[in-house]
Amino acid sequence: MRIWLPRLAIIALLVGLALSVQTERTSACVCGMFPLPTLDEVDAVFAGKVVAVGTDRETVEFRVSRVWKGDLEETETMRQGLGGTSCSIRVTVGATYLAYAWLDDAGRLNFGNKCTTFRIEGAQDYPARLGPGWPPGTPIVEPVSAGTTAPEPPGTAAGTPDGPSREGDGPMVALLVVAALVLAGAAFIGTRGGARRA
Repeated sequence: MRIWLPRLAIIALLVGLALSVQTERTSACVCGMFPLPTLDEVDAVFAGKVVAVGTDRETVEFRVSRVWKGDLEETETMRQGLGGTSCSIRVTVGATYLAYAWLDDAGRLNFGNKCTTFRIEGAQDYPARLGPGWPPGTPIVEPVSAGTTAPEPPGTAAGTPDGPSREGDGPMVALLVVAALVLAGAAFIGTRGGARRA
């Protein structure tokens, strides 16, 4: 009767391994799915320093320093458009980001994800490719360089500060590992007990 325990433990280990590999594949953010839009395709493009992040981690207050499209004030509060997904970006208070933003149905700006919002530090010529832009509070409707496409955003590879994260997967993987270890332990104890009786 106890012969099924080792087999069950092996099956549990294999299923746990398969699920953790599948989780890795489905949770990574692939920026190729979200090509960087042109200025004509968005409602606002700006550089801004994060001064506050809401408790929901999706509402962010930016101190805008440069605008390439849109009529933005010096301080703008907006939500992340794809919050809660693997492409969500966890912005850091004090860091400066280059962000593409869209108006929602209610007319509020929502900034993008890891593929359209990224740290401006170390971006080399990224802002220069967008053109000169203008300071916040300047009511300019048309972008200075309409149709401009920016280069690939920096920091989108795994392991970079703004790269894909698997923060939400940890508890599931840990639970699978614990379950597999418990079953393996039960199988080991069951086979040792059977060997003593024989």
